[in-house]
Amino acid sequence: MATPETPRVRSPSLRPALVTVSSLGCLAIVAAFVLGGKQPATGVAAGAGLAVANLWAFGRLGSGLLSAKGSKARWIALALGKLLVLFGLVVLLLVGGIVDPIPLALGYMAMPAGITLSYAVFRNPGLDRNRESA
Repeated sequence: MATPETPRVRSPSLRPALVTVSSLGCLAIVAAFVLGGKQPATGVAAGAGLAVANLWAFGRLGSGLLSAKGSKARWIALALGKLLVLFGLVVLLLVGGIVDPIPLALGYMAMPAGITLSYAVFRNPGLDRNRESA
């Protein structure tokens, strides 16, 4: 007996943001390697990887939360779990001495920079008009 599948709601602006964040992360990794070598590039790569994974998970959780019928407690618990995993990985990377804090932060900055850039470049004017009329 097949179980009913949850409908998927996808944000039209998430894909450009993911591509932009990933691209900026890759550029930052290359720049860190050229300017500082392997150790800073490793930190930037860890930060950029966390940024991309966090944005992807945020999009999936948001879609699930918006499409959920009934109790949203499951999605809220998953969001809390995502946050705890993110913080846990950062602590593990820093306390374990795997990466330095500044390169990690620089890599993670790919997320806010990428989201902002993707909105500026790939903005859908129709979405802006809908927000203004609401």
